[in-house]
Amino acid sequence: NGKKDLYVPTPIWTEEKKDTFLSRRIAAFEALEGGRAEKRSASAKRVAAGGSHSLALCNDNHSIFAWGSNNSGQLGIGNFPVALEPSRVVFKTTEQIKAVACGFNHSMCLSTNGNLYTWGENRSGQLGHGDYHNRFYPCVVEALQGARVEEIAAGGEHSGCVAKVFLQEEFGQIPEEDIQFHLWGNNTRGQLGLGKEESQFNVPQKVTTIEDRPYTDFDIALGSFHTLILAKLLENDDVPYSWLYVAGDNESYQLGLLECDMGSYQSTLKELKAVNFEDPADKENDEETARQDGETDGSDLEEEMKEETLAKDRHRIQLIAAGPDFSLAVLREKTRQNNWSAKQVLYAWGEPHGLGRRQSVPRKVKEFEAYVTEHALADPEPGDDNWLHHLTFESIQAGDSHAIALLTINKSKKHLFVWGDSSFGKLGIGNVIEAAKASKDTKSGGRIPATDRKNGGDSKSGAGMQGKPPQLVSMGGLLSHGHNALVALLKTCSGAAAGTSHSLAVNEDSGNVFAWGYMKDGRLGVGETERTTAIAPIAVPFFIQDSSAQKTTVLDSENKYADGALDDGLD
Repeated sequence: NGKKDLYVPTPIWTEEKKDTFLSRRIAAFEALEGGRAEKRSASAKRVAAGGSHSLALCNDNHSIFAWGSNNSGQLGIGNFPVALEPSRVVFKTTEQIKAVACGFNHSMCLSTNGNLYTWGENRSGQLGHGDYHNRFYPCVVEALQGARVEEIAAGGEHSGCVAKVFLQEEFGQIPEEDIQFHLWGNNTRGQLGLGKEESQFNVPQKVTTIEDRPYTDFDIALGSFHTLILAKLLENDDVPYSWLYVAGDNESYQLGLLECDMGSYQSTLKELKAVNFEDPADKENDEETARQDGETDGSDLEEEMKEETLAKDRHRIQLIAAGPDFSLAVLREKTRQNNWSAKQVLYAWGEPHGLGRRQSVPRKVKEFEAYVTEHALADPEPGDDNWLHHLTFESIQAGDSHAIALLTINKSKKHLFVWGDSSFGKLGIGNVIEAAKASKDTKSGGRIPATDRKNGGDSKSGAGMQGKPPQLVSMGGLLSHGHNALVALLKTCSGAAAGTSHSLAVNEDSGNVFAWGYMKDGRLGVGETERTTAIAPIAVPFFIQDSSAQKTTVLDSENKYADGALDDGLD
């Protein structure tokens, strides 16, 4: 195309030549003509993280930048092995883009026109193009042409979407809107929910086992081998009714089901009933009220239906997330006075990863409020108190063995909470040993239970608590270098993403992207090649609009963050 490209292919790519290859690319980057910051700055609004790559959608609603490993073409920049810093995804369309998603080694994006594009690894047909060939550039999923895709999701090696199709039975009749759910790719553990024995499907498959209702909103979350589909219906209440359907692997009870149709996995989508989110105390109160009112003479089926109706009226799922062996959901619940609580609540099931012990059914993480109070309200500003009055989850993301939640506390303060496995620094909490020394036990039980503390809170066995409990992302690395403006932008970030061993945050208003965790293959996008981990957030220089701040951040990277934001090994 006549333009200089940092990622020039080399005829020889071996491990022995890797250092030389990377050095050559860095040198080529330094040799680019013109102003460095002016030519390379971009403003991001959405981020996504995969197995070893990252994506950022820009505020121009068209440009997508990618960085990290490109071993299967997941960056969409051509057949190059790696991109140490953000590189523009090559598109053949001028469509506006509204969403991006990362699987383990594949990528997706959705246009405002409802067209779905996929690229990267395709060994299980997860790209949906009718074959098993990798794609090195975005390609439209032709099987969905004619439908308007509304939501997308990428799992380990499977993909999903929600699409609207307009049906017209007779000529001249007003078309009716039909909501369809599609899944495709790997099906070895029934994660496509089709009830079919085939191990993979290379074109989108319509899911027919979800009950037909006039749903008004949807969400899809895909783990490595399981699927969650959330359907919502807004009626006369401010909080929509919700139905959660699950399918796939249940080895760690990540479906929240005690029984599956195939033993250890569920091959068809099955509703996870609202009654599974009931507090045992509420159930006892309902039963006692029914006895007093003389309403217990019905059949078991009738009683079960009444119980489910009551539960669905009290519990409404609003957000979902799926990791390889665990699932998360955020709910609005009614108080005993039959009013909606001002605090959203977190439920978790499957492997705990910092949230207690393995749960075979959804468990309300009651101690989450204590974690929030301890870390976010312990030192209130003048005029504020240290009581948690309101709690809203803006987003929740599940990585390989960790999670990120963006919270709004007391209607004003935003906070980024992380929990789970701290290896490779992917929690971004700094030096975990020092953090553990600084933390104090609370009477409310906000810290690690004493019975689990002997395992350091990171036990790899099922007996103890696995991973670190919820806490704030560290600002230490940025503060120690005087980047107060960047600290403020990180604190007011608008979104986050959790990959296998790295994490991202984005501030849509400023366009900044922050990254932390494992740095191999350039998945953090900071150009660092010598160090292996960043244990606290780093501002990705490419997305810093202020050239002086960009230069300072680059120099900090060259100095290897002497304050400890970078580290050589595991936490």
